[in-house]
Amino acid sequence: MDMRYYILDVFTDQPFQGNPLAIVEGREGLESATMQEIAWEFNFSETLFLFPPANSQHDAAVRIFTPKCEVPFAGHPLLGAGWHLAQQSSGGKKNITLETQVGIIPLWLEGDQLFMSQLSPVFGANFHDLIALTGLLGLSPADLFPGLPCQAVSTGIPWLFVPLARADSLSRIELSFPPWQKVFEGFETDKIMAFAPLKDGSGCRCRAFAPLQGVKEDPATGSAQGALGAYLAQHHLFGKTNLRLTNQQGGEMGRPSLIEVVVHKETQDWVIQVGGQAIQFAQGTLQLP
Repeated sequence: MDMRYYILDVFTDQPFQGNPLAIVEGREGLESATMQEIAWEFNFSETLFLFPPANSQHDAAVRIFTPKCEVPFAGHPLLGAGWHLAQQSSGGKKNITLETQVGIIPLWLEGDQLFMSQLSPVFGANFHDLIALTGLLGLSPADLFPGLPCQAVSTGIPWLFVPLARADSLSRIELSFPPWQKVFEGFETDKIMAFAPLKDGSGCRCRAFAPLQGVKEDPATGSAQGALGAYLAQHHLFGKTNLRLTNQQGGEMGRPSLIEVVVHKETQDWVIQVGGQAIQFAQGTLQLP
C-alpha cells in the first residue's frame, strides 16, 4: 500500500525553522496502530493523516498522532493541513474546513498567513503545589509572575500555563524526570506551557512541554497558543480583553517560530484565532506491505 506524504515547517516561512509536520494521505482501511507506527517513524511532534470528509462540503477529515498517542486536536498540524490543501487546490482556495475529533475547524488565508478558529476556552483548575511544579522546570516559585495563577485552560486540548516574570527565566528551564507523572497525578493535564510577556507588549515568549505524550519540547504549539490568548485576556495581563499578539516559541530549540494570536471577548462570547505561515520542503511515498 503506497501513500503520499509531505513534510512542512509550520509557523515559519523558512525551512528548518518552526514546527515540522508530516502530512500523510490516508487510505480506506488504514488502522490506528499503523498510523501510530508511522507517526513514531517520523518522530515529529505530530503527524497528520488526511481522509475524505464525512460531509462533502468540507475539505478533509483528519487524525493526528504524536509519537506515542493519538490526540483529538492540535494547532500546527491543522494549520499545516489547511495550508497544504489550499496550495493543492485549483485556483488557490482561500477557505478550508476540516473535520476533527473536537468538531469542525474552519481555516482561512489572510495574505500570506493561514488562520484557524478555536473553540471557546474552558478555564480549569489552578495548580497549587508551586514548588513541585516549578521544580519540574528547574525553576522556583520566585520565578513566577506575581499575582497570576498557574492554571489549566483548553480551547480544544488542556494545557497548564505557568507565567514567568522574566523572559530570561525561560532559558534556564531544565526538565526534571521522572517525577513528572507523579506531580500531575489527578490533575486534568500533564502538558505545560511556560511563558513570559515581552517588554514591548507585542506578545509573549513561550516554551511548551508534553513529555508523557512523547514530545519533550514543542517548537510551536497552536493548541496551547489559543488557550494562552484566552488566559491572557481573562487575567488582563495586557490590560484588555481584545488582543492581537505575535508570540515567540522554539528559539531555545534552534527552531524559532512566530504565532499570531487574536482574542476577542464580548460578555460571555469568545473569538479565538491562531495563525501563521508554513512552507513545504519535501514529499515522497510511504511503501507499506
